[in-house]
Amino acid sequence: MEINDDYKQYEVSYKFYLPDNKDDLKTFQKALFYEIALNDIFDRCRRVWKYEENVSQDKIDFAELIGDIITATGVFDE
Repeated sequence: MEINDDYKQYEVSYKFYLPDNKDDLKTFQKALFYEIALNDIFDRCRRVWKYEENVSQDKIDFAELIGDIITATGVFDE
């Protein structure tokens, strides 16, 4: 479903039943920080496999592996 922001605004609410879901609430509250961290880590890895000179193949492979793991989280999906 594609949301057209010009047509209608939507309100979304999330419920966390405490104290049982306290850890889920903390994760939700920190989601933006996690996204920023994953983007930063991916960017640093990308610099290794794309721009770093005289880098070992092991380091490139490791940076690509981390990049693949981050991409698999869906953090870059729209």
